[in-house]
Amino acid sequence: MSLSSRIFFCIFLLALGTATALSYYCYMVLHDYLVEGEAPPEEEQRAVIIPLPSIE
Repeated sequence: MSLSSRIFFCIFLLALGTATALSYYCYMVLHDYLVEGEAPPEEEQRAVIIPLPSIE
């Protein structure tokens, strides 16, 4: 295996791991907060909740 192939393979594995970690974070962390209706942890300080008017 040549050096350029090894470098490409290492960069490919790094990109694959980064994509996996990012998708895990988006699904497990942000998805839970979106389903529960709460703001994500880093957005809690800036979140503004606007109540919807009731239709009667």
